[in-house]
Amino acid sequence: DMIEWSENFLRLQRSVLPPADYLASWLRHCRIRDEIETLGGDLTDLSRMVVPNMRLDGVVEFLTETALQHKELHRLANKKN
Repeated sequence: DMIEWSENFLRLQRSVLPPADYLASWLRHCRIRDEIETLGGDLTDLSRMVVPNMRLDGVVEFLTETALQHKELHRLANKKN
């Protein structure tokens, strides 16, 4: 049952998250519970509500195979110097 799983996950978050992060997670949990009740158990539209609490930290590079090989050769050449 999704509600039971979410309750267990919320308990886990309570044990590992700092208080402010846990409160934000709990508020999202409450909104999802309300939505489940509104949908009458039909969870097909629920995925639109679920937003991961993530952000990108760093850089993502999309390279062709040729560009990747060139970058690796350049890195190795700089390492020798």
